[in-house]
Amino acid sequence: MSVTYTLRGPNQLIIDYAAAVSRDTLLNPTQHTYFNLHGENAGSAETMHLQINSPAYTPTDHSLIPTGEIRPVAGTPMDFRTSKPINQDLYADYPDLILAQGFDHNFVLENQGTLEPAATLYSPRTGITMNILTDRPGIQFYGGQMLDGSYVGKCGKPYQKFAGICLETQKWPDAIHHPSFPSPVVKAGKFNTQTILEFNVISD
Repeated sequence: MSVTYTLRGPNQLIIDYAAAVSRDTLLNPTQHTYFNLHGENAGSAETMHLQINSPAYTPTDHSLIPTGEIRPVAGTPMDFRTSKPINQDLYADYPDLILAQGFDHNFVLENQGTLEPAATLYSPRTGITMNILTDRPGIQFYGGQMLDGSYVGKCGKPYQKFAGICLETQKWPDAIHHPSFPSPVVKAGKFNTQTILEFNVISD
């Protein structure tokens, strides 16, 4: 298996996953990059704005493993179909948010294996936007609530709670145990998947 990172043009980072599979194999690669478009040492990322093209998410049990349910986001704090500040509903009295101490959930994407827009992250401080395109059927949004200062950034400051967020394109977690989820089993042969991060600056 290989993962190739390619810079294309002035604003795209392309992530290509490839594998040669000799027999049917459970395979679900992703990446766990933290983002804070406010900038390095800019404090909490929870005031960034996030939009996810997702009509549903997969609730979890107390171990944060999906239960098998696919729940519509409409009418819940999990609704990011319209861009909103991450902290707008972060502290809502909602069981799934309380259980995970914030956002750490798989959001259902409706693409059919083709490269499609999945999410947009935006900093109102800097004007920087990050668009995510992927051919994967899910995106895990993790809000960084478990960061505890153990990691130190290039400015010499520790990354505290909510210092960055992750948006992980992938098959749905624990899909091997839920027949109604898209299968994470790759058939023998070649495997390829791609995610693109596209950066822009919006000026007033």
